[in-house]
Amino acid sequence: MNPKKTILLAVIAGLLIFFFIKDKEKVAEEKKKEAETKDFLVAESKDVMKLAVTRKGQTVKAERDGEEWKITEPVAWPGDKYAWNSIADNLTSAQIDRTFPDEGKTLSDADLQNWGLKPAGLEIAATIRTGSREVTFDFGHNPPGGKDKVYALSSEKDGKAFMIPQAIVSSASKELRDLRNRKVLDVRFDDKKITRVEVSKKDLNIVAEKGEGENWNLVEPFKARLDSAQLRKMVDKLGNDASNIIDNVSPEEISKLGLAPDQLASATRYKVFTGQNAQTFYIGAFDLKEKGYVGKREGTDSLFVLAKEFFTDQPKHPDELRPKKALSLETWNTDLLSATAEHQLLYSAVKKDGKWRVVAPQDATGERDAIEAILRAFNDNKILGFADGKGSDADLGLDNPRLILKAAGKDKSEIILFGKEEDGKVYAAWQDAPDRFLVDRKLYDAVRKDVLSLVASSEKERVSAALKAAQPAPATGESAAPPPQSPPTEVPAPPPVPATGTSEAAVPPPAPPVDATGTAPAPAVVPPATNSSPAGQ
Repeated sequence: MNPKKTILLAVIAGLLIFFFIKDKEKVAEEKKKEAETKDFLVAESKDVMKLAVTRKGQTVKAERDGEEWKITEPVAWPGDKYAWNSIADNLTSAQIDRTFPDEGKTLSDADLQNWGLKPAGLEIAATIRTGSREVTFDFGHNPPGGKDKVYALSSEKDGKAFMIPQAIVSSASKELRDLRNRKVLDVRFDDKKITRVEVSKKDLNIVAEKGEGENWNLVEPFKARLDSAQLRKMVDKLGNDASNIIDNVSPEEISKLGLAPDQLASATRYKVFTGQNAQTFYIGAFDLKEKGYVGKREGTDSLFVLAKEFFTDQPKHPDELRPKKALSLETWNTDLLSATAEHQLLYSAVKKDGKWRVVAPQDATGERDAIEAILRAFNDNKILGFADGKGSDADLGLDNPRLILKAAGKDKSEIILFGKEEDGKVYAAWQDAPDRFLVDRKLYDAVRKDVLSLVASSEKERVSAALKAAQPAPATGESAAPPPQSPPTEVPAPPPVPATGTSEAAVPPPAPPVDATGTAPAPAVVPPATNSSPAGQ
C-alpha cells in the first residue's frame, strides 16, 4: 500500500476516534447537567453534615457524629438517627416535578403567598461537606389536588419555585420529642457487649451476669441459672422510647419526684454494663401532670416520662427470671440424646440430616416420633418449683442420681440429673449448676425409656435378640455363692457391636456398666462427668 495513503488513513481514523470520544463525553456531561437540573439538592445524603429545621417558630439543629446524630439546639441531646437520616435522604433524593415561573414570566409575591412560601411553613438549612456550603429551603402548601407534592424554594436556585415530593415535609414536620433519642437507655439485650445487669427496687434486687455462650446467671441475691428470654424482656424495655422527655426542670420539682442527687440511693435503679462501661436509669414518683412515672438517666438533667408498657410483665421475684423448663433445647436444635440409669446406658441416639439413629446399646434406625417425644415432654412438664434450701444433694438423691439425661446440639449441651421422688414429684438438677428443682414424675417416666421403644418397628426383633445375646449368662453351681472372703466377680463385657457408619464416629463395643458420659464408674459412687457418651459422639 502507498505509504502516503496509509498515513492519511491513520490520521482519519485517529480523528474519528477523537471526535467519537469527545461526543461521548459531551453526551455524558449533558445527561449529568440534565439530572442536576432535576435534583432539588445536588449532594449525597452522607455528605449532609448539619441540618436545621424551623417549624412553628422553633428551630431544632443537629449535626452528624459518626454514624449518629446529635442535637445541638435547643438542647444538647442524642438525636434519633433514623429521623435525621430520613430528612437528609429525602432532601438529596427529591426530584423536581415542575419549575415556576413559566418561560417569559416572573415570580410575584402574590404567587409565593398563595403557595404558602411567604412566609414559609417549614424551613430547612443543610450544610454540605463539600466546601461546607449551606443551602436553605422553604416549603409551602400542597398544590390543588396534589397532596403528594409541595411548593418549595431553594437558595441555590434564586428566582425559581418548584413542585417536589411531599416526603421531605413529612419527614421534617416533627416536634423536638420526635427528633431526639427518647430511649430510656441506649441498650438492646441482643447486643453481645452486655455483660451485667443490676436491678434495685422495693420488691426486686438482683444482679445478673453473662456466662459462657448465651447463658446468663443470677449472682445476687443467690446463685442460680437465669432464663435469658425472661431477662431479655426486662432489658429491652429499657431500650424502648419514653413517652416524653421534660427539659429545664427546677431542682425543687426534681426533689418532689424523688430524683434529687441525695435521693437516688433509695430510688428504683436499673444499671446495664457493656464491658467496663455502664448506663444507669433511676425511677422516681408518679407525676400527675404527665400521667406517668418519671425517671432520669445518670448524668443528665432532663426527665423521662415512662410509657405504661414499661411496667407490664416486670418480675417481682428472682424466681420469675429463672427457667420455666428443665431443658432449653428443642426438637429442631437437638442432635444427641443419651440416658443412663443406675450407671447403665439406656440409650444413645444421634441425628444427622434430620434422621435419628440409635447408636447404643445397639445400632438401629431410630423412630423419630418416639425419640422426639422425650424432648417434647419438657414442654408439657415445666419446672414445678425450686428446691433451694430443701436439703443436701444426698437428701435429694442428687449425689447419686437415679437417671441422667444428656441432650446436645450444635452450640449447646445440657445434662439433667434426676434424684429422689416425693409425692409424685422428682428432684432434679442441671449438672454443674447450683439450682435444685422439682419436676412431675411424668417427665421422669418420659425420659427413662427402654431402647426398644426408640427403634424403628422393622428392627425391633433384631435389636431385641441382640440385647438378649449380649446379656451375661447366669451364674451356676458354686460360683453362685462365692465365699465371703472372695472379691466380687466382674461381669464380662458382651460381644462388640460393629460400627455402621451412620454416626460421626464408630460405635465402640458395649462395656461394663457406664455412666451417662461413657466412663466406667469407680468403685465409689461419683457424679458423672460432662463429656459426651462415646456412643453418641
